Amino acid sequence: MRNANRILLRFVDDEDAKVRYGLKLRQAYFEAIERGEVPNDYRSTYISDVANRIFGWLADQAEDFEKRYPQDRLSSEDLKDILLTAHSRLVAKTTKG
Repeated sequence: MRNANRILLRFVDDEDAKVRYGLKLRQAYFEAIERGEVPNDYRSTYISDVANRIFGWLADQAEDFEKRYPQDRLSSEDLKDILLTAHSRLVAKTTKG
């Protein structure tokens, strides 16, 4: 039992193991979607919750834009541009080069 606990603790403390585990869960998530299943685990629930908060934040930003610039209005394409810009910045910061 002590040996099992030691191995488990090493896994919990090993950041690379956590990343590999996350990648494995991410792969399982997309495989489930490809099979037409709706993933229902803590990771997919978390991702969905964060996506909902981001969606709400985007709506708030559109409302703020329209208050600041009453002569203009953000379109859904503008909101996509915001997300694409953020995505590009994330890729730039996380890509090793």
